[in-house]
Amino acid sequence: MPHTATPLEDLDTAAHLRNIPSDRDDCEPWLHGPPSRNIKRLTQHWAHEYEWRKAEAQFNE
Repeated sequence: MPHTATPLEDLDTAAHLRNIPSDRDDCEPWLHGPPSRNIKRLTQHWAHEYEWRKAEAQFNE
């Protein structure tokens, strides 16, 4: 069954509106999840670099 990705405009908006919490200084890194810099970098990659339509086409092959 062919699948269509969520509209890219919605994804772009969500990536820009995401409130990424600050890292906690009182615990070990990764104890409560990934560092905020990793989340910011991944969000930017998904919003501006990842080829969603290419992935969608491969998924539907």
